Amino acid sequence: MHKEYELQLKNKSELKNSNSSKIKELINFVPIVTLHTPQDWKYQSLQIVSAQSVTGTGVITEIASSWTDFFGMESGRYNEKLKTGEDNCKSILRFQALQMGGNAILGADIDYSEAGAGKGMLMVCMAGTAVKITNLRELNYNEDALNDLQNRVAEIREVESELNVLSKYESLHSDYAFLNKRPII
Repeated sequence: MHKEYELQLKNKSELKNSNSSKIKELINFVPIVTLHTPQDWKYQSLQIVSAQSVTGTGVITEIASSWTDFFGMESGRYNEKLKTGEDNCKSILRFQALQMGGNAILGADIDYSEAGAGKGMLMVCMAGTAVKITNLRELNYNEDALNDLQNRVAEIREVESELNVLSKYESLHSDYAFLNKRPII
């Protein structure tokens, strides 16, 4: 029975990893727009989605930024960190929308700030409204990719639930084995 459990756990974990990889590959198909009512879009509003990304600047970036500031140049290192923060936030928004059954984000807003005691961290915040577009084909969006994404997100949610049940089984099995090995007093 324990070998069967281990095999199920392995199969479910592999399925989750496979779906996660495919989601990362396709996630950028989920459109994020700043408009609140895009022309010709037919959609159902779902819920607000938001994401935050806080990144430390690091000592080397701070030193380099002092020189770029002194000479009035653009800071490539800060730009890279902000771009990474934006990309992280977009991925989070897209994934949240997919989890709700949505396939797009409308009215997206992005804000930047400094965080931390010494203001040595950059914060990127994004928010928007998750929606389910009902006329994807008319808008020339990749309907197949968006449907595949939604199916994979639902499958991951189901697999995570099954893995949770399996881990409870393992815990019970371990407790039972422990009780059987205790010396009788």
